Amino acid sequence: MTHYKNGTEEIGYGYIDVDTGEEADGALTVISANLGVNDSIYASGDYSTWEINETVTRTYPDGVRETNHINMTYEFSWTTNELHYRLYQSINLYWDKETGILAEDSFEITNQTGPYLTTWAVTSRITDSSAGVIPEFPAGSSMLAIAVIVTVIAISIERRLIKNQSTNHN
Repeated sequence: MTHYKNGTEEIGYGYIDVDTGEEADGALTVISANLGVNDSIYASGDYSTWEINETVTRTYPDGVRETNHINMTYEFSWTTNELHYRLYQSINLYWDKETGILAEDSFEITNQTGPYLTTWAVTSRITDSSAGVIPEFPAGSSMLAIAVIVTVIAISIERRLIKNQSTNHN
């Protein structure tokens, strides 16, 4: 869900395979967790050549996070009919290292056509997250402990039934 400063909200739907980068309206929003410097963000697909530049600490409203950062800068210039064109683009993407979720992005584009210069920039930052919230339901080791206890109880009941059956047959 995206919350805008003017109070409106937008819900987006999509999916992304964090291994291959295959996606539908989810490109770059999630990558594999715990990637490191020079790791590709996806194993295959359009973004498989994109690699983590650095891991840096960033501060967000819910605290400090280790983030995986990619910075890419492109510059093109050409001349057509004696008119000079220049396009400059800078992209910065920061993913939470622990979860792989995009925490921040910024795009800056400058377009020059002859003497005219146009620049625009867009920045998005995570404003709220439940990444540090302890879930209400047991997870991981708690579920394993519950499974072990249930298994032990089931085996005990089965042994009693077998013992009672063998005692009744004698």
